[in-house]
Amino acid sequence: MKFDFALAFLAQTLILVGVIAYHNEDYSTVAYTWILPISYVVGKVAIGTDIKAANNRIVTIIYIFTLALFIAALLDFYSFFKYSDLYGYPLTEWWPGFMTGEMQNRCGMSLGMFFINTSLWYAILKRKKHPVIMWLFIIGFAISQYWGYKVQSRTITLVPVLSALVMIMLVLYDKRKSIPKSFWVIGILSIVSITGFILLAFFNNWFGLRTIYNNSQWGVELLQNERFVMDWNGFKLMLQNPTGKFTPPDNEWYNPHNTFLQYGRVNGIAVFILLELFRLITLKDAVVMATKNNKYSDIKYLLIPAFVCLNFNFSMDPNGYVQRYLWMMVLLVNGIIRGWNQIENNREAVNEKGETLWEKLM
Repeated sequence: MKFDFALAFLAQTLILVGVIAYHNEDYSTVAYTWILPISYVVGKVAIGTDIKAANNRIVTIIYIFTLALFIAALLDFYSFFKYSDLYGYPLTEWWPGFMTGEMQNRCGMSLGMFFINTSLWYAILKRKKHPVIMWLFIIGFAISQYWGYKVQSRTITLVPVLSALVMIMLVLYDKRKSIPKSFWVIGILSIVSITGFILLAFFNNWFGLRTIYNNSQWGVELLQNERFVMDWNGFKLMLQNPTGKFTPPDNEWYNPHNTFLQYGRVNGIAVFILLELFRLITLKDAVVMATKNNKYSDIKYLLIPAFVCLNFNFSMDPNGYVQRYLWMMVLLVNGIIRGWNQIENNREAVNEKGETLWEKLM
């Protein structure tokens, strides 16, 4: 088994974070020093060592995870209606969670709806084998979009769209040899033309597109989203305070809206760099899985959309730092992808007779 650099970077970084937290008497977060790496390890080893059994286990793990998170989100949705009626207006930013009654933010609660959206397209892909599961996912998807509409969650609206784009890219990559070159030329030109027209229409306010956007729940200027401004300001402050522990000015525009920038803000730029190295390795793992194309590799249609959407979310939201248990689901998916790649590599190194390539050469 190859040395796992991702796990090494993750464990070392979180040990450093735990030591800093202990010296700062932030004892409640010290336990995440081992809880978070364990999530990665569990994902990696829980799928076993046989490729066919691993695929079945991955589906089971993700589907069970999806159901559990979806039920938790529905209970929190019940609390949304309950307390909105109590206060007399919709609590779209913060409201008490169902389990603890503590105030929680919308972004954290919306993660309960993530897997129902990222797994939808895989369920549709497997509709002939499991039609009932497909319809359950479609119903869950409809509920999640209603949930997103009521609490004004832009993320839940984006996740199925982003997942669909990832699925299309994966399918096109797998079918690239059988697709005529003319299709690629026409497709690329069409995408560029349509995208260019939409951007021109938006920035010139043709058909009132910009006005409609600014008056919607998305109502901030495109490319001037407050999260980008906050992250850029927070990044500059981190460079000015490389050892961390700096307090942003009394201005929300300087508090990063990014999980990993928040780790850097509190613990120093070294922690930020190590976490980004970890993310780069997991990205490499995801690319390796995405480029596999054999009878076992269709499991990537379940995992890669989840990987992309979860990483996108925590790049735009600090909840992976503020509520660190939420980061566990990302690490679980990272571990599963790394574990699957290792199993696939071992399988490819064995020929049909069961001899390793080294034994065959000898």
